[in-house]
Amino acid sequence: AFSPAAHAAYVVDEATGTVLVVDGRSHAVRARIEGGRGLADLRFAPGGRLGFAPRADRDVVQVLDTALNRFVHAVDVGREPERVSFSSAFAYVRSKGTEMVTMIPLAGLERGGPVSTARVTGGQRPPGAAVSPAAADGIVPAPEPGAVLIANAPDQTIYYYKEGMSAPMGSFRNYQRRPRAVMVVDRSLAEQDPGRYTTTAQLPPAGEYLVPFLLDAPRAVHCFPLTVRTDPTIAAGRRPSLRVEPLLEGGTVPAARPARVRFKVSDLTLGGPRTDLRDLTVLAVLPEGWQQRVVARPHGEGTYEAELTLPRPGIYFVYFAVSSLRLGFNQIPHALLRAADVGDPPGREGGPR
Repeated sequence: AFSPAAHAAYVVDEATGTVLVVDGRSHAVRARIEGGRGLADLRFAPGGRLGFAPRADRDVVQVLDTALNRFVHAVDVGREPERVSFSSAFAYVRSKGTEMVTMIPLAGLERGGPVSTARVTGGQRPPGAAVSPAAADGIVPAPEPGAVLIANAPDQTIYYYKEGMSAPMGSFRNYQRRPRAVMVVDRSLAEQDPGRYTTTAQLPPAGEYLVPFLLDAPRAVHCFPLTVRTDPTIAAGRRPSLRVEPLLEGGTVPAARPARVRFKVSDLTLGGPRTDLRDLTVLAVLPEGWQQRVVARPHGEGTYEAELTLPRPGIYFVYFAVSSLRLGFNQIPHALLRAADVGDPPGREGGPR
């Protein structure tokens, strides 16, 4: 872990329990700190002066002071601590063997002396009951100051905890999945200059909208108009969206003989028929493995003609591609063709025989 306060990287050697202090500029080893076997991780609190290293073998978290380059505290926590996360005021210690999360106040740790802790439930079951640990954090600060989100995989739940409370204030269900880690995307309004607040949002399609605004204190409610326009740069680089529809007399194609099948091509981006395609490729497929690929020829007014020989009666999947527009077979909706014997009556189902 890198400490901006010491401008050095602190590297844990798990085999020996030694922490190497590597200078951020010269890359030379400044110091070696003995922490004891069992150290496997090291993380720095905001500011970078205090580092926290869990020791699962002793059920403690050791606190490193970079100003002294030595461990100054060994704080008792839950069974098998595995990860430390931070808010602006607390270090949160997650342990495999208990559902309780240990909170260590950051203020005053650099002065030495006894360390007070608090514990809050992080769920109904300990994280060790999960299938496997995650490399990402399971406890992260919420957008609101003094609050965190706690992911509990065995509970299939993400808990919302407000500092100062004895238990989480609420939770988010995870749709029968196991949240092993959590990350916050903060889109809340933030003050950039006095009286000017900004946020980032993905706008809806172009059009006229009303945006409601609610402020709790002081109470204010207002709706203001918003015009969303199409970005010409994005629109110019967007791939066209095509729809291809077969034009069939009687709804079927004769089986086991060449047949000219016409298709109507519409441009959904620009609107209207697409008349300028020279490389509309048609791929007819039977689920059993047969396929035929041909290039359709323009037939005027947005229609194209392809000569297909469908070997037997049945339902065929037909896929389309236009290489000049960089549209593959999976980017244009497919169509269905029904092949039937010439003597089949209209409406007879022509499944594979």
